[in-house]
Amino acid sequence: MKSVTFNTSTSKKEVYLTIREMINSKSENNLLVGEINEDGFSIMKNNIFSNNVLNPQINATVIENKNGTEINMKTSLNKYDKIVFSFMGIILGGIFIFLVIYAMTSGTLASFFPALVALLLFIILVLIFSSFVFALKTKRIVKTLKDKLI
Repeated sequence: MKSVTFNTSTSKKEVYLTIREMINSKSENNLLVGEINEDGFSIMKNNIFSNNVLNPQINATVIENKNGTEINMKTSLNKYDKIVFSFMGIILGGIFIFLVIYAMTSGTLASFFPALVALLLFIILVLIFSSFVFALKTKRIVKTLKDKLI
């Protein structure tokens, strides 16, 4: 979970009004979904023609101080992506363990070695690619929020 903190000179009420306007906006560029509570807000960009895979969820706390407002944002995967990645990890890990045990018990580890290496490389590439896409999406939405709130 990545954490971002920044200060703004606007009041807590103005921050909430800006977030509410962004949530209720009907333009394609700033369509956010989420909720606002008394301590902060939780939002996510709603991609209309997408299945929202690797869409960051931002949970923020808003603290008003004498100089303005401090906003602490934490980003994480949305709950559906967490479930899918956990399920995929269990399945791919199970296949990998099964292949290793099968190869060791049958004495054909040398013939299964290329398949095991290919599976391991596939898992690593999927994790690298998905973390790269998630980081880009997170940077984009945090930049948008900073531009609107500062």
